[in-house]
Amino acid sequence: TILYGDATDSGNTKKDTVQGVLDLVPAGGGDLVFLAEDNAGAATKEFTSADGIDATIYENYLFVFDGVWATTSGDDLLLTFYSDDGSTALTSNVYRYVIHGTDTNGVELRHSSANATVMALTPSGGARASATNSLFGKVWLHLNDSANYWSHTLELDFVEQSSNDLHTTRGHFRYFASTALLAVKFHTDSSNINGKIRMYGLKYA
Repeated sequence: TILYGDATDSGNTKKDTVQGVLDLVPAGGGDLVFLAEDNAGAATKEFTSADGIDATIYENYLFVFDGVWATTSGDDLLLTFYSDDGSTALTSNVYRYVIHGTDTNGVELRHSSANATVMALTPSGGARASATNSLFGKVWLHLNDSANYWSHTLELDFVEQSSNDLHTTRGHFRYFASTALLAVKFHTDSSNINGKIRMYGLKYA
């Protein structure tokens, strides 16, 4: 128990506990909080409110890819948003993205679209389908119940399917329609997606 002078009450002496004083201090913001991990080999890796997505607590989400690959050689790593909590997939041809990278031979690789029905995180047939030559990196997503044209970014490193070269890529993308983005799934063209994807939430500052 402590005694203190209350400046909001003419300096009158009052008594409280240490915890009572601490409870008056506003909670900190801007923390990056681990929320979920999906490490199962499956057709999709979905992240919804059951995994911790909550627009009232977090404004952005970091997805960390730790050794991710497609089961079938030549399949691409893809992303699809949901306008709700995992039921209504957004597949209209309004995914817009521009991605640029370079391999170990100095060859520049680009892929882009102004009207795709899905977000291609890797270039067509570009990433090797192998646990020993898998993909690493991160994707930042803005998932929110406020309809807007939110921007998202990616930084991914993988081994090229055709040449076995190391490749690094950076990019920016949007779902170019005014709609809520409340959940997301990562998947491939046709096969299972393997490896770990971890999700972190960035608290409001």
